[in-house]
Amino acid sequence: MDIDLIQSYIAFKSPSPRPLLVLIDRSQILPIDGILNILDRNFLIVPYENDLQIRDVLEKYKDNMQDKRFCIVTSKENDENLCIADYIARSNLIEITPQNLLEFSQNGFNWLDNVNQLQGADFWDNIDRLKKFRESISGRISSAECNSIILSALLNFDLLKPLLPTSAIELQRKIDRDERIAELRKKYPKLIEFLEQKVHEAIPLMAKIGTDEELTKFIWLAYSLSQHTENYEILLPRILGDDIWQKYGEIPQDRAKEICEQLIESDSDRALEQIKLVEEWLGQDEEKMRLFKGWLGVSSGNIAKAVEYSVKERCFCVPLKDSLRTIARAMVSSSVSMAVTPQMKDEILKNITKRHLFLQDDTGYMRIKDTFDEFFLLCEFLNLASEIKKKEWWNSRNRLDNIDLWIQDIYPKYISKLEFLRDRIETLNFKCELLLPALMQKLIDEVRQILANLNESFTDLIQKHYPLWVTEIEKPRPVLTVDFISKVFLPLYNRYIKNDDQSAYIIIFDGMRWDEWDFLKPSILQTFHGKLAMEDVIPMLSILPSTTEWARNAIFAGKFPRDFHSTDESELLESALNSYQVAKVQISGEFPGQRDNMMRFLEEKAQIKAVVFSLIDIKIHSTMQNLVTLYEEVQVNFNNTIQPYLQKIPSNSLVFILSDHGFVELAGKGIIAPDRSQADPHRRYIGLRSFTTPDNINSADFVFFSSENIHMPSDEGILKYGFAKQGKFITSLREQESGRIVRYAHGGISMQEMIIPCAVFVPRNEGQLTMF
Repeated sequence: MDIDLIQSYIAFKSPSPRPLLVLIDRSQILPIDGILNILDRNFLIVPYENDLQIRDVLEKYKDNMQDKRFCIVTSKENDENLCIADYIARSNLIEITPQNLLEFSQNGFNWLDNVNQLQGADFWDNIDRLKKFRESISGRISSAECNSIILSALLNFDLLKPLLPTSAIELQRKIDRDERIAELRKKYPKLIEFLEQKVHEAIPLMAKIGTDEELTKFIWLAYSLSQHTENYEILLPRILGDDIWQKYGEIPQDRAKEICEQLIESDSDRALEQIKLVEEWLGQDEEKMRLFKGWLGVSSGNIAKAVEYSVKERCFCVPLKDSLRTIARAMVSSSVSMAVTPQMKDEILKNITKRHLFLQDDTGYMRIKDTFDEFFLLCEFLNLASEIKKKEWWNSRNRLDNIDLWIQDIYPKYISKLEFLRDRIETLNFKCELLLPALMQKLIDEVRQILANLNESFTDLIQKHYPLWVTEIEKPRPVLTVDFISKVFLPLYNRYIKNDDQSAYIIIFDGMRWDEWDFLKPSILQTFHGKLAMEDVIPMLSILPSTTEWARNAIFAGKFPRDFHSTDESELLESALNSYQVAKVQISGEFPGQRDNMMRFLEEKAQIKAVVFSLIDIKIHSTMQNLVTLYEEVQVNFNNTIQPYLQKIPSNSLVFILSDHGFVELAGKGIIAPDRSQADPHRRYIGLRSFTTPDNINSADFVFFSSENIHMPSDEGILKYGFAKQGKFITSLREQESGRIVRYAHGGISMQEMIIPCAVFVPRNEGQLTMF
């Protein structure tokens, strides 16, 4: 109750009040006891409850009217106030209603006496909402508008706007079941009658949608067809049949559109179920579906019609899936790819990634979301492939001698993405068959050709420059894995580790190639979000052989394999750091296999901690799955076993997440190793005790270096090493005869094996935060 408002209104109506006031309060919105202060004068409130009570109260005032100020508050009608008629004649008589108070406090807005039916708390609890809803209508209001304002305030629901059918249905449920509305019905029966009438006007047709399957079929088919074609009413009778058409054919197109769009907006789950019902019904009759698709033009292979339909269709799935197939196959078929312009693709992608109703469906219906995803990835793939072939380096021989171009641009930005996109498209195509097998193979072959072309050039570069980098005849050289300690770790360690309570973490994911880093990156960023910022991703080059045995030990040792003899990685790292006079070096927990060990490792006081996770390398050597399945399995393991450890890393830490090598997909039959000592299954390099190449090894399939030139050990009589190119590999006769197949390996020369990432995370307030 707003006492100030009441007092201000009384002062406004009676600027020179007599000692006695009579306040007519039929809505019972005034206080019934206490004091009212009018123009700095206090008036005792005297409620008029009944004749006997009022006589007793007023008896003591009748002879002393000048010394007492009081106000009589009565809610009775005029003919019931006879008992106080004498006092009324000697008083200021003021009628106070909700309408009076609203108009007084909301200057410029008129009200009707409809609002006076509000009683007591129903008025005061809703006065602010009454004012707010009244302000939405300028000028004078009608009786219906006034009732709508009152109900809007009472129900806290805007009834001034057109009432959507689905909202009307929900209101009807409340009218039938809600105790609050049942109470309001007793107090304000006319208001609730008005509400019921408003609801009934909004739902007669909508109420039948979903309960009347024939109407549901008519409404959704009419809505879909009207989006794409004129004169659709010619087709509807042929699809629906005469009975349904005669019942509902006179429903205006605008009304059908309004119902569908309102249902989509307010009850999308219900809309989805109805669309499924209609499509399933169509699918049971081939002739009906043929007519439907044919009228839309999506069954004829007409690219223009398929594009037009795919841009506009927000509801139906079966014809849209056919349209997307037509377009996808046209884009992959070079003979007609120009028929689908970039602008067309953009418009289609807007629809299937943002607007289509079934983006909200989680039931897997028609695999439509997989189809959307594959189409999106296919567009991304084709754009990327086209962009690659437009790059200057694609046809330039200069790329051979520019290693920075390879490790900073060609592989991480283009080729690693292309190969993974290929496998994502292939995985989805098994589910939704967007592309025919021959076209899928065409896409696979295109990637294979691009990889072969570029890997041949990359191999030529390694063959020419790698020995010069190793022997430091050619400077500067790219950051090799042996340079990690000196060129990457130490400069950043000296920059960010300033206190004894800080630690630097070296975290190696064995076998993580660049596209897998891109796959895990969002999870890692999310893990460190708010704690650590990603400062940089430094491209490095694995040494040869690109295997765990040599490449990882070279990281910790900071030396080439010829120059270290221990295989204890803790010892190698400590020795390397001591050689640079790094103080307070304490290494622990390189291979924490158990959860308890890992937690102790994280809690130990050590300024430098190193840990190796081998799950990726283990998967590589045991799977026949494509990259998508492989990486998804790694992601599950990462989430379950590795992420909880990374979350424990303090926010003042310096973290390096890097790889020791990548891997490549194998091709063809393996080459039998010349001796048993090198007959490891699916090996990508070989050591020879003679400068003569064995007869069964084709020199064109390998790059050979002397042990000395690449600083590999020769203590077992190894004079030169051969590193496989493309997808070639070494195996044993026994392994070959066993029929065991492995899809991936490493140790040779390729972009995928040698170009690897090193991500650097620093305290959040000191680095550039990379968002995820």
